Amino acid sequence: MRAIISLGSNFGEREKYITDATQAMCELGEVKRDSGLYESPAIDGVSFPYINSVIELDTSLSNEELERKIKELETRLGRDRAKFPHNIVPIDIDLVIFGDSIIRPVDYSREYFRRGYSIIGQF
Repeated sequence: MRAIISLGSNFGEREKYITDATQAMCELGEVKRDSGLYESPAIDGVSFPYINSVIELDTSLSNEELERKIKELETRLGRDRAKFPHNIVPIDIDLVIFGDSIIRPVDYSREYFRRGYSIIGQF
C-alpha cells in the first residue's frame, strides 16, 4: 500500500533527525520517493523553524500497524513528549495519506506538507 509520510524537526541536529528517520522508514517498507530536506517556518509563528521532508513509502503494513510503528520510531529516535515542551520537536513523523485516504487532513492542507508533496511529484 502507498503511504505518504511527513517528517519534521525543529530541535538540535534537525537534518540528522530527518535523515535518520528516513533511513529507519526502510524497516517499514520501501521508500519510493523522497522530497529531500527543506526548511519551513513553525506554524505557530514563534517556535524554531523546521527541517521537513515528505516520503512515499510502499508498505505491506495496515494503516493501524504503520501508525503504531511510526510512533514507536519517533520515540526510538528521540521524541519524548514528557521531556520536551510541545513546541520543541526533535522528530515528528506523521502518516498523512494511506492508499487513497487522507488520514490527517489538517497536515495535508499545510504549506510545509504540500511543498514536499509537490516535490515528490504528487501535485
